[in-house]
Amino acid sequence: MNQFDLHRRMMNSIIRCSLPKDPLWGMRGLFALFLISLLFGCQSHDDRSELISAPVVFDSYWEAFTRHYAYMDETVNWDSAYAVHRATLTAQTPDDDLLEHLHQMVNLTGDAHTNVFAPLGTVGNEAYFLNFRTNQVELGYNYFDELPLSTRIYDYGRLRGGVAYLRVKTFVGEAADFAFIDTILMQLADAPALIVDVRGNRGGLLSQCHELARRFIDAERVVCHVRARNGRDAGDFSEWEPVVLSPSPVRWTKPMVVLTNRTCYSAGERFLVCLKSVPGVVSVGDTTGGGSGSPLVRELSNGWLMRTSNTQTRLLNGRDFQKTGIPPDVVVWISGGDARIMRDRILEEAVELLQGNAE
Repeated sequence: MNQFDLHRRMMNSIIRCSLPKDPLWGMRGLFALFLISLLFGCQSHDDRSELISAPVVFDSYWEAFTRHYAYMDETVNWDSAYAVHRATLTAQTPDDDLLEHLHQMVNLTGDAHTNVFAPLGTVGNEAYFLNFRTNQVELGYNYFDELPLSTRIYDYGRLRGGVAYLRVKTFVGEAADFAFIDTILMQLADAPALIVDVRGNRGGLLSQCHELARRFIDAERVVCHVRARNGRDAGDFSEWEPVVLSPSPVRWTKPMVVLTNRTCYSAGERFLVCLKSVPGVVSVGDTTGGGSGSPLVRELSNGWLMRTSNTQTRLLNGRDFQKTGIPPDVVVWISGGDARIMRDRILEEAVELLQGNAE
């Protein structure tokens, strides 16, 4: 077995072992694959020359993309896009030009889960979140009785008036980081109600999302349905499968409101979907970002990596929220004037709702 074959076998082994466990694969996994690509980068000219040529690399991207991307938008003529970019590539095309062509293909998806990772850098839909109003301000301490506490994953404390507050900042992290939620919930157990803030949470691992959501559901529930692209035709998918969660022994059982905005994305949105499966849970703020697909990672012929949305998610009402997002139950805007004085009208509305329900 030559060095190039060994490299490919190691890459494929890691991809097969890692991705099925967590479709929303962490950046550390991508980095590990990338290091292997670099370590095995010094291969013989015979092994590498054809596989690293721009047309072959572009075709390897096209093959992976058209086989796995779950949202082959009918408004995009993908065959035409492929033909236009492919026609300009030759064996002499430099890597930076090739990466730019791939970047333009990625941009056609309008999907923040779709990227190409190369030594020259990472390309994707960088402007995706720039198209939205943030609708969020730095949380002011004046809203709290005492200074809120913070970990890498959570901010938490008690707001003036007694309502508990929990911000979930990300779903990227180790299980031990997330398990601290049990301690937090026990500390806040005597609070009359809870505000869960997932504004700005752009996702991470679905396994961490689901495990955390178990602390907030009241019974075994189907929270959504998913299916995966699994064939060459754009309509080739697996059957719809239910995502079922059961409650954790330590869990919140009192009234709860969830805060959302446009930078709540991916696993952040799945967390909202899980909590909204519980009767009586209200969401306040802005529509979420619209990242319902879970990404899949594949290696290109030259060792670069590509990522693309491989699954579709259907809410309990039958709707897919890819690119459209999940609208809140109560829409609240933070104006420019509010932002300048750090007034969080979304948080204030949530407190009023909870206090009104308690009366």
